[in-house]
Amino acid sequence: SFDSKFIYQQRGLGPIEEDTILVIDPNNAAVLQSSGKNLFYLPHGLSIDKDGNYWVTDVALHQVFKLNANNEEAPLLILGKSMQPGSDQNHFCQPTDVAVDPDTGTIYVSDGYCNSRIVQFSPSGKFITQWGEESTESNPKPGQFSVPHSLALVPHLGQLCVADRENGRIQCFKTDTKEFVREIKHASFGRNVFAISYIPGLLFAVNGKPYFEDQEPVQGFVMNFSNGEIIDVFKPVRKHFDMPHDITASEDGTVYVGDAHTNTVWKFTSTEKMEHRSVKKAGIEVQEIKESEAVVETKMENKPASSELQKMQEKQKLIKEPGSGVPVILITTLLVIPVVVLLAIALFIRWKKSRAFGGNRKGYSRKGFDRLSTEGSDQEKDDDGSESEEEYSAPLPIPAPSS
Repeated sequence: SFDSKFIYQQRGLGPIEEDTILVIDPNNAAVLQSSGKNLFYLPHGLSIDKDGNYWVTDVALHQVFKLNANNEEAPLLILGKSMQPGSDQNHFCQPTDVAVDPDTGTIYVSDGYCNSRIVQFSPSGKFITQWGEESTESNPKPGQFSVPHSLALVPHLGQLCVADRENGRIQCFKTDTKEFVREIKHASFGRNVFAISYIPGLLFAVNGKPYFEDQEPVQGFVMNFSNGEIIDVFKPVRKHFDMPHDITASEDGTVYVGDAHTNTVWKFTSTEKMEHRSVKKAGIEVQEIKESEAVVETKMENKPASSELQKMQEKQKLIKEPGSGVPVILITTLLVIPVVVLLAIALFIRWKKSRAFGGNRKGYSRKGFDRLSTEGSDQEKDDDGSESEEEYSAPLPIPAPSS
């Protein structure tokens, strides 16, 4: 799909004709709203700012889009030049994620698969600064990246944390000075850290599938943000993580993990009220919500598979919207190939700002939103348990009549 200069080679196929942003009820997977058709070629990351605007990165277009949540198709802001990779102030090269500061509106972009930097913009999209460089050594230095893949803002501390994916670590920086604060790295991460999420006091992460000679299990991590220590790990019980690609956590401790190979979004919830963010033991229960993929596969079956895409693990951004209300989930559709629907998954949750969170591996109830399919290329066990498990089928949204 890309040549040696990272230029997308399948532009002639046109953008994805289906709605690419779906708002999903997390309790029954009902599609509440959909939008975003004819905009994207290979959408990768999706995040939501405090005003409910959607921020989408597209690795084929090498662009970042700001979209209005009120189903308006025209982007409010576009960063980067269409189909033009680059490393200057006006270009990206396969950007992976976006984080928007809720206090200042400052925009941060992780850039990305073929650049190794974080780029900062004003709320209006004016370039401010950038930092980072490619890591070339076995022991990379602070500020060096090998696929900066996921961002997590810590607004009250003025920090931005980066999942430095291929270096298997998390790096945190001051948002005002860009000064390196610290590295979080554990042997149990293995060689990759794919995504991170922050709630006050806690940092969440997911690793990737181990290399053949490695033994680290694929799982999620809960860390004390103040010292970086792991206070819990978690994973599915009856099934397993294969290539968990993103994670988000709500303020009440609900955790969502998107798995790109098993076409699943897992929902982990605390089964006990957590106090003082301490670890409490409790049982786990499971629910899986299945998304229908047959209709989308049929519509897009003429889209050829991409070997280059199989070198790029497609990402789902999971982030929250402030305020209260009924939880909903936002799902971004990726390019579809003949056999598998490619989806970038995002969770758009109207969080109830109530309980603090902590837990151990038996402190979550686990729910999966299945069949949200993504094809990835980077590398990335079933456990016994007494948990209950349910599945729901979610119909695709009814297409709007053509004019």
